[in-house]
Amino acid sequence: MASDDQGEVRRYVQGKKGFSKTVLYRREIPESVFTWNITSVPLELVE
Repeated sequence: MASDDQGEVRRYVQGKKGFSKTVLYRREIPESVFTWNITSVPLELVE
């Protein structure tokens, strides 16, 4: 999930006790812009 207001890209993982959050990227310069993409990959490439 990206948040332009906070300048972060985060990952949320659901577990037995709720969601846990990890910040994957933090934008240091508030006015800067970044572009990102999510795409699928074959499972055998990530195991």
